[in-house]
Amino acid sequence: MFGFKSKTTRENKNGQEKVYENFYPGVLAPLPHLRLGKSVIAVPKSARDKLDNFFQDSKWGSIDLYSFDGILPRKDRMKAMKETLERIKIDPNHSLKEEIEFLKSMKEEGELDSRQVQKAKRVVKRCEDLMKHDWSDEKEFSKQLKNKIIFLQKIIS
Repeated sequence: MFGFKSKTTRENKNGQEKVYENFYPGVLAPLPHLRLGKSVIAVPKSARDKLDNFFQDSKWGSIDLYSFDGILPRKDRMKAMKETLERIKIDPNHSLKEEIEFLKSMKEEGELDSRQVQKAKRVVKRCEDLMKHDWSDEKEFSKQLKNKIIFLQKIIS
């Protein structure tokens, strides 16, 4: 559900070892969530169907799922949103948050090249996907994120 990391060590022709690290995201990686206990996870209502579909896979066998509405502290939900922004990967080495900052710095230096414009499109799409699951009060997180990516939206439109 949460994903996992793996390390593989290989030896090249010169006898030097090279370590490859991979991250395989789980169903929760792009979703804001809170761990409330060992087997208890809180997600926004908008993410419920994704989890239900994940557990409907026959490989899980018989499993009991319980869902209920609950009110969680505002700061915890906002923290979960910010952590998700840092957890979503645009490429293996950079988070969505890092890519926004990188593209902003590149834009401040001048126009973005075609490769960076393509990256900007991916960043905006992933931000829009995350904002669909905004868990903050009055969509506070989405408002903040929109302000951070407005320059990208202008570039790609």
